[in-house]
Amino acid sequence: VLGNVNGDATLVVSNGADTTNRMMIVGAAASQTNHQVVVNGSGSTMTLSSNLVVGSNSSLAALTVSNAGTVSAAHLIVSATSDSQSNRI
Repeated sequence: VLGNVNGDATLVVSNGADTTNRMMIVGAAASQTNHQVVVNGSGSTMTLSSNLVVGSNSSLAALTVSNAGTVSAAHLIVSATSDSQSNRI
């Protein structure tokens, strides 16, 4: 979980780094905003065997994939609840 307690949390995967996990929630708490995950650069990967949730309960969560970075997840969920608004991919 990225952004469960404090706002403005950022995770950057770059320079060929690889992260593997079961699931990722970007922005879990309704009172916290501006969380982002950035996967940037060739060979940089995020692999999730289950869900990638961008904006579970929070607003202004973002996933940015650029410069040949890759993200793989079984399911992508954006703005999971009515409280989560303006989330973006």
